[in-house]
Amino acid sequence: MRNRHTILALTALLSLNASNAIAAESDPGQAAVATGDIVYFQDMKEFEPRTWDDGSHQGGIAYLATALENIRQEEGDPIVAFGGELAAGSLFGSVFRGESFVEAFNELGVDVGNFGNHDFDYGVDHTRSLIEKAEFPWISSNLTTQNGEPISEDGTTFTAKSGDLTVGFVSLTADLDRTVAAKDVVVGDFIDSARAGVNKLQEEGVDAIVLLSQISKEDTTRVMEEIPELAAALREENEAQSPEEVTYTADGRPIVAPRADYGTLVHLDITVDRSTQENTVKVVNHPVNPSLRANEEWKTRSEKLYGELDRQLGEQLGTATQALSKAELGPLVADAYREHFDTQLGWQNGGGQRADMKEGTLTRRDAQSVLPFGNSPIAIQATGAQIKDALEKGIESNPDGGNGFPRTAGFTFDFDASAPFGERVTAIKLDDGTSMGMNATYSLAVSNYVVNGGDKIDSFSDARVTSTGTAIDVDVFSEFIKRHGELLPLKTPDKSNGPANGGKAEESSIGSSRGAAVAIGVIAALAGAFVAFTPKPVLEGIVRYLKTFLPGSWQLNLPSDRFPLQGLHQ
Repeated sequence: MRNRHTILALTALLSLNASNAIAAESDPGQAAVATGDIVYFQDMKEFEPRTWDDGSHQGGIAYLATALENIRQEEGDPIVAFGGELAAGSLFGSVFRGESFVEAFNELGVDVGNFGNHDFDYGVDHTRSLIEKAEFPWISSNLTTQNGEPISEDGTTFTAKSGDLTVGFVSLTADLDRTVAAKDVVVGDFIDSARAGVNKLQEEGVDAIVLLSQISKEDTTRVMEEIPELAAALREENEAQSPEEVTYTADGRPIVAPRADYGTLVHLDITVDRSTQENTVKVVNHPVNPSLRANEEWKTRSEKLYGELDRQLGEQLGTATQALSKAELGPLVADAYREHFDTQLGWQNGGGQRADMKEGTLTRRDAQSVLPFGNSPIAIQATGAQIKDALEKGIESNPDGGNGFPRTAGFTFDFDASAPFGERVTAIKLDDGTSMGMNATYSLAVSNYVVNGGDKIDSFSDARVTSTGTAIDVDVFSEFIKRHGELLPLKTPDKSNGPANGGKAEESSIGSSRGAAVAIGVIAALAGAFVAFTPKPVLEGIVRYLKTFLPGSWQLNLPSDRFPLQGLHQ
């Protein structure tokens, strides 16, 4: 199909000017007005529909196939545009990494694609392997390599024909700093890149130009207002579980966000008066959900893939003594990195955890749900000054606990999100209670995502890498769970809801706050006094209580025959 599209595009471009001139003489009425259709979807995380908090079910490849079939029966041969985001963001994505969707799009007849930032979550090489597998052009108008070459061999623009309308596409993508490709991909200026694409397409003589946008609503609107030659914009969803939205520029051109989780198929019906260059764009959103008849072939394929998923992810790892939130899991992942490389410290970005964990038996599926991106932990040597700078930048990226917010192991810190940059982080303490030295060097286990500048944390760019290994984050975390048997929360104040205590918040990266540490010490002392005289069942109850507070790096030096220590060591 890649060759077919190229031939169609070239044929359309070569014949357009000639056909306009000939038609103007032989059939002026037919040549004066051109009509055609575009359909658009994006945000692919699962083959199966996703269940929203309101109980509704959105998306599903079997329903997308039906929606495309229906609109082709009604409109003939619309141009099918995919807006990006197929490689990550879910358990399904973490295992199949976009390949199943590319294969599906090849068969469903996608004509052109844009990139979402998560399509780079597994690195540029993986993205290029997806481009190679795609039988449709995958374009970007603003993403280049460090050498200035287009990130995709398919180029920066695309042209296709629907009915007698020739449509050109430009595409924009943002937020590559939130992927492991941050160092490899340059994100060009939105307006300059779009303008260059528009100029190129105008020289080719297209009837209408449409923007495929994986940038914010505000930036998309700004581009549309600055470049009036764009007939419409098809952008990303507003947020998770968000409905479709249509807004308009000051002069009435539509900017369309589909429902999240490819819950709608956007249909643009475009009419262009070639004599005046005026166009009319009608927008219709078609649902993609179980209200449609499921395409049986794609339903069967989907079931087969989820069967494979179950086989891969059924391995039992251990148990969770209680439900664990993403904020609680972050320090545990950091601790897993630290154990894996036997470093002094561990670090995990807050946005790296994508799911909570339930209480009870844990499987590979649970671990993969938490860590779907496949980042690679590495060990580095970093100074205290570099670590403090990284803490400042991580908090700046999202003081509420997501994105690059630091979830750490082996040290604690206080922060005040309202303070100026460089003054937010104070009282950085190691596990032994000593202050971190700014000129001292520490061994730190951290993901390649952070080291490569993810979330604009570039503090470790010059740090010496001491070990890389081949394991990915979910492998390291899975082994951590198996090694300990029980997954216990590291009692850190949950800052995911923002700073506390009058705007001053303490982030305790491996264990409790200092106040809780004192409380633990008192409890431990009392327990020690009772050891010689208290029945074993009572002592076991005390241990279970302490295990909910005790940092993974602390140990109780009590007689093992009287006081069971399973699960208390790191």
